[in-house]
Amino acid sequence: MKLFRLLILIIVTLLNTTTLSSNTQQLAHNYHQVGIASESYRLELYTQTDRIPFNKMHSWKVIVHDTSPSPNLRVDVSIDGGMIAHKHGLPTTPIVERLTTPDTYLIHGLKFQMEGEWFIDFILSDTTNNTLAIRHIFNVECDSTANKNQ
Repeated sequence: MKLFRLLILIIVTLLNTTTLSSNTQQLAHNYHQVGIASESYRLELYTQTDRIPFNKMHSWKVIVHDTSPSPNLRVDVSIDGGMIAHKHGLPTTPIVERLTTPDTYLIHGLKFQMEGEWFIDFILSDTTNNTLAIRHIFNVECDSTANKNQ
């Protein structure tokens, strides 16, 4: 089952290579920044637009800043998330891609298909096998004018 899932992930990645690079370019020029922090890390989140899209596939860029007294050389990022009120997970399986820029990641395949409060947990694993989750809570609305303050 894991091999099948890995094969599907590789195929989807290969088919979307053009889309992924255009998303990377778009995020570099058109973004909305949000900052969240823990004791050891600060995250900068960038979305493709000034609001979180309703019912559309999109990507986020994440920059991880290690603010601990002894910073780690490498942090791996994975995500989990869901809708708070309905207690269900994400409707897609986003892929986290490590970019060539240090501590920068691109999350492909995010989609929020319902209005309401959502969360994304950024799970950070460092070189000493310490793991920390940082939760980002946000609201998604289908009316694009009401969603501009995200």
